[in-house]
This record gives sequence, structure tokens and C-alpha cells, in this order.
Amino acid sequence: MPVPHIPAEVLDHICAHVSRDSSSEKYFTKISHREIRLKTLHSLTLTSRAFYNTCIPYLYHILSDDIINDFVGLARRLSTAPELSKHVSKIEKHIRKATETRELISTLFHACADIKELSITTDRPLHISVKARSIPHTRLTCIYIYTTGGMGQTELAGFLAACPNLEEFELSGEDARFYNGTESVSPSGVMQALEPCSKTLRSLCLYYYPHHAHTRMTQGNQIASHDDYISDLRHFTKLESLDVLKHDMVVLDKFPVSLKELEIGHIPADQVDEVRNLARRASEHIPNLRRVILRGPVTPAFKPLKSIYKAANIEFEVNGH
Repeated sequence: MPVPHIPAEVLDHICAHVSRDSSSEKYFTKISHREIRLKTLHSLTLTSRAFYNTCIPYLYHILSDDIINDFVGLARRLSTAPELSKHVSKIEKHIRKATETRELISTLFHACADIKELSITTDRPLHISVKARSIPHTRLTCIYIYTTGGMGQTELAGFLAACPNLEEFELSGEDARFYNGTESVSPSGVMQALEPCSKTLRSLCLYYYPHHAHTRMTQGNQIASHDDYISDLRHFTKLESLDVLKHDMVVLDKFPVSLKELEIGHIPADQVDEVRNLARRASEHIPNLRRVILRGPVTPAFKPLKSIYKAANIEFEVNGH
């Protein structure tokens, strides 16, 4: 049967089968096979217009530098080809060059208005310039950022303001910019930037050491200014999962009633009572809480709390055990 006469549903099944990853594949095997699949899809686009139109959404569905060599060139192409950029649903980028940070991410962000997930890893200062009248990324629901180079407060606020329907946000890593003394975003600053998403955010991971937190924590001191803390999360009414460092929280009781899972890192040994009281107050203040995880280093003094949490019908883990 000539290709133009193959039903559209059959063409779509072929492309879907070619592009599908196997969940059982190991990482490097999966990357190798994904590369082969993309080359196969590209070859299919050359066979007929019908195959071209069917394959294009699968070709541009996920942009990952595991399989894309010229990310800058691709970003520039997408910025002038909306018929291609509209198919991009997920972007995964490890930024290795300082020249990539501002131009590349900003270009991709503006070109791919329909993306649903953005994942960035970098050891460079992260710059994402958002135009004042940028079209809101209403479909972007998941953002994951790992940085050891830091990110500015103003840029983060402008970036997140363009993502009004954000449901998952992760900012992890360590801000290394204290070496040159430049300003970095604080935990309270991150929460201020997330204010536009307070009615949609469901999962938040803030496992991030800004300059002030890192230097004072390594000296064994607490942060003096309450401006550096996350003071209250109760207005994040959809938040169900929270992963945070203890020194970023003033107290452990100002959580939204929607919270179901809480992970806390680096809790000092002298705060056993506060963790115990969290279990006792949960039924009144956080009635939906079902799981609490303490991530290390955690002293053995916390382990006896497991029975108290069990009585409160809350699963309790120390260091993931």
C-alpha cells in the first residue's frame, strides 16, 4: 500500500511505537536507544508528507542534551518556527558554558510556549530573562532547577510570574556566588517569587544553600535575620508535598492543611521536642499529613519518635529508613 494511503491512525501507532522508551532500560542504554529512535523518526519524515506530519510531534516532544548536540542552533531554529516549537512538551538541559545560560534558556523559554516540564542543571549562574509582556506559559506545570552557580532574586521572580499554573517546583544545589560577593536568592525570596503560584503549587522542594545559609551553617550558627526564613506556608492551599532544610523554616507548624508529605533536612539534635510536637499538633493543624521524613545527618535521638507518629497515624522515617 502506498504510504499516502495508510490511515492516519496507523501512521501514528508506528511513530508512537518507534519513539517509546522502555521503562526497564538502564539510563545509558535508554539514551543510546532514544538516539536511534530519533534517527529512525527523522528518516521516516523523508519518506512522505504524511509521515512527516505524523513524526514531527514525536521528534520535538522532548528536547534533551543527552541526544542533541547543537542545542543553541536548535533553540534559534525553534524561535522562528512555531510550527515546530508548539510540539515541545519537555526540556532537559545541562548547561556547561557560561555563554549558554542567558541566550539559550531564554530563547527556548520564549519559543516553546506550550512546554509542560523544564529541567535545568548547571554550575553556572543561571539567567532566565523574561520579557515584560511575555505570553504566560499556562501549560508549564513542572520546573526542576539544580544549580551550584546561583540565581538572582529579580530574575527568578520574573521567570515564575510567567508560569501561573505551576504545580511542581524544585530548587536544589548550592549557591557558589559568595566567592565573588554577588547577591543570591534567599529561601524567603524563593517563596515571594512563588506567590503567583500559591493557589496551584502541589509539590515544593527547596533543598538549597544560599550564601548566607551555607557560610553560617558550616560555622555551626543559626541565621540571625528572620528575613532569610520561610515564615508561613498556609496560603499555599494546594501544597501536598514539601522538602525543605530545617534552618530555612522558623517553626514547623505553619503549613497548609493540604500537606500530606513532609521531608526535612539537617535538623539539629536540640530540636527533638519540636519534631515531637509536630506529631501531636498534626491532627489539628495539618490533618492530611501522612508521612514525615527526616534526612541526615540526624542523631539517634529522633528514632524513638516513631511510636508517637504511629499513634498519630503518620508514617515516620529517619534518614530514609
